[in-house]
Amino acid sequence: MKRLLLVPFAFLALLLPASAGLNIAVDPLVIEMRALPGQVVKADVNISNNSDTPERIVIAPMDWITRVDGSLAIEKPGHEARSITRYLKASASQFTLAPNEKRVVTVTLVLPTTFSAAAASYWGGYFARATLGTGRVNGFGPGATIVVYVDVGNPHRSVTLQTLRASASGHNVHVIARIKDTSNAYVRAGATLLFEQGGRVVQKLPVTIGAIFPGRFHTVDETARGLGPGKYRVELSIDYGGDEIEDGETTVTVP
Repeated sequence: MKRLLLVPFAFLALLLPASAGLNIAVDPLVIEMRALPGQVVKADVNISNNSDTPERIVIAPMDWITRVDGSLAIEKPGHEARSITRYLKASASQFTLAPNEKRVVTVTLVLPTTFSAAAASYWGGYFARATLGTGRVNGFGPGATIVVYVDVGNPHRSVTLQTLRASASGHNVHVIARIKDTSNAYVRAGATLLFEQGGRVVQKLPVTIGAIFPGRFHTVDETARGLGPGKYRVELSIDYGGDEIEDGETTVTVP
């Protein structure tokens, strides 16, 4: 069933951990754009060196996709059918930041007039990587992903909760759910698991989902611990940024 949206959703962008001595900050990590064929859209990204030594920064184009568990897989540019990366341009691709220096890099999207005007989502981005000192960077190093989402037109967003199962083991309940993006747009979703007994909420768990792309799935795999004996109503509510919340429910008995 669906019900009116009550709360905004949250999304955590991926920031890859830096090794000792490397400390760059990238803001924002997520860029959302809306464009039509022939339009130019720009966004600024702040890149800072928070260390006490110079760092060489390289900004490399990439494609990416989210796996069913929500993790991000980095791919070569052009790998994804809906890649927008080839239409993105960064104002700088290599530069050196002095200690505590910040630089603004402008990401520009230029959609050709021949690009499809059909309402749909596309995505791409950059990997900003760093190395200590001013030498040449070889391969990927510590850094951060700069992910770019682009809506062409105003695509409708929808998801479907396909399965929801709960099983008890001792005082723990394991919940598995399968969510599908049934629209022609990306969704950036979060969810909440509720465990109710006798009309009272006994436990409430936030569930991180992240991005799901058209026709793809996300699997929720969560465990609620320390539940007392008895029968529980389990509800999963998915907030995907649309006008409604998708939710489903099941029951489980804790021995």
